[in-house]
Amino acid sequence: MIRSVFYIGLVGLVAGSVAWKIGVIKDKRNAPTISINNEYKKYGKPVETFNIKKDDLLFYERVTGEYSNKRVELMVSKIQWNKIQKGQMARILSANNKFVKGIVAQKNAFADTNTGLYKVVVKSYAPVVPQAGKNVVVDVNIKTLHNVIAVPSTSIVRDGKSNFVWMLKDKKAVKREVTKGQESQMYVQVTKGLSVGENIIVRGASTLEKGDVARIVSGEQK
Repeated sequence: MIRSVFYIGLVGLVAGSVAWKIGVIKDKRNAPTISINNEYKKYGKPVETFNIKKDDLLFYERVTGEYSNKRVELMVSKIQWNKIQKGQMARILSANNKFVKGIVAQKNAFADTNTGLYKVVVKSYAPVVPQAGKNVVVDVNIKTLHNVIAVPSTSIVRDGKSNFVWMLKDKKAVKREVTKGQESQMYVQVTKGLSVGENIIVRGASTLEKGDVARIVSGEQK
């Protein structure tokens, strides 16, 4: 009698477990499918934009040197020496990842006989904390284009012989052909194709196709 009750209880337990699993499977089948493509279709592909304006475009020559008493001694190649001039502004990278302003105060006319390198001295306007030992990174401002339209270099896409950027029109992605000018380390001068006040896509463009719906998640400023 006891054995029969045990078996009946065991069968009931197994049957209940199977019914529960079947219910879970049905719920999962009936649940809406969540995927990246579905999210894109519903909300649009996420992008970040950049507002077009005119500003100064700075060009830097990056070198490293030894810092001591608000002076950085640089040993540069002949090519770098030709670009660097006395009186040019500079920025010195401190240990807190912030730049300290400086100026090129000295430029030796003759190369070191042992190394063939030229000595350049940059004076800093404030104390600098080197990141490792006494060595610091210095960016010398070798050229500036004033009052130009410049965009992040990552926003320019090459298509054959043409260059273009992605923009949004009525929340849909469209291409705009542009003409490039001079290029710095991070920005590209645009001489034709863009106007002040327009917005271009700087991140998220790699997934876009013409006519895609997109949504702006944030904007970048130069």
